Amino acid sequence: MYFQDLDNGYISALERENKRFVSKIFKTSDGGDTWVLIHQIPEMILNLELVDGTLYGTGNNVIIKDVQNKENWEYCFQDTSKKVGQIRDLEINNANKGYAVSFNGYVIGFTENTPETTRITKNRIRSLISVDDDQWIAVGDKNKEDGNLFISIDNGETWTATEQDFPDIHRIGKSNKKLWIVGKEGLVMSQKNREE
Repeated sequence: MYFQDLDNGYISALERENKRFVSKIFKTSDGGDTWVLIHQIPEMILNLELVDGTLYGTGNNVIIKDVQNKENWEYCFQDTSKKVGQIRDLEINNANKGYAVSFNGYVIGFTENTPETTRITKNRIRSLISVDDDQWIAVGDKNKEDGNLFISIDNGETWTATEQDFPDIHRIGKSNKKLWIVGKEGLVMSQKNREE
């Protein structure tokens, strides 16, 4: 679900048809009182994200650009090997580099002509953020091994797990000159953004 303001938003609803998932994209312009079906996509779309005016849908092994556009939507990434799994978050930084993260521990670079996948952990990765044009942070669970906060200081080329021990981290975001992390066991942390 994504709302661009109090009235206008989109939602993806999954249905199973002929043993496959179909995502139905709905739009509202009255704060969710009414919804209009605007598009159907033969993929499992779990998240909607608006980045630089473009609505992306992420889901099981796919990233779709302009997901609301019935005529001109396109795959940015499609993993036919099915190893990447559920793609949970994406972001594009000011240097026009885009990454997404998956529950199977992958970071997916999707703004280049040839998307690249890198497995940085066996754990689920739930969220990521671009701190600046070079630094990224990805966070997630500790469901299979130690380490659930990963940092890249070279615009996503390499990723390093921090040595700190955190409970499962569900989301990272920027607000009011700070980075915020929230997660399991009541975890709420903030740190001043180095950009400021």
